[in-house]
Amino acid sequence: MARPRTTRIAVQLMILGAIVSVVQGVMVFANTDQLRRVAAEQFETQGLEPTPELVNSSVNAAMTVTLLTGLGYAVLWLWMAWANNKGHRWARIVATVFYVISVLIFIYALFTPAPVSARVLATLSLAIGTAAIVLLYRQDSSDWIIEQTASPNRM
Repeated sequence: MARPRTTRIAVQLMILGAIVSVVQGVMVFANTDQLRRVAAEQFETQGLEPTPELVNSSVNAAMTVTLLTGLGYAVLWLWMAWANNKGHRWARIVATVFYVISVLIFIYALFTPAPVSARVLATLSLAIGTAAIVLLYRQDSSDWIIEQTASPNRM
């Protein structure tokens, strides 16, 4: 049985998800002024004086974490694209676990300050993940994964 169209599209969506993750990581550099403003506001709400050193330190840490997180997510997206493209049964399960975790992170992030562009990209990423997971659980994808798993020539 040939790889079904639903699986091929799901894999392409995962590759798109990796690209969006890299863009999310890099976009933080376009939002430094907004990050500085948000950091200063957060310090003030905590009763701290937002000194330039404190704000710069926080912004630099946030930029580093965001960039590394974006790259890490991209690697996970690509790993899941590769594994699901091969028809590994475990890959669909792991992708589902990653998806559930991403939904929880998305919900948490709704209650934290973030630039509008970050929220738009996070929503896009979640929509891509939702579409990919739905496609992986379509009957033709499921049948193909079962066939791939049962094949004696698998590596």
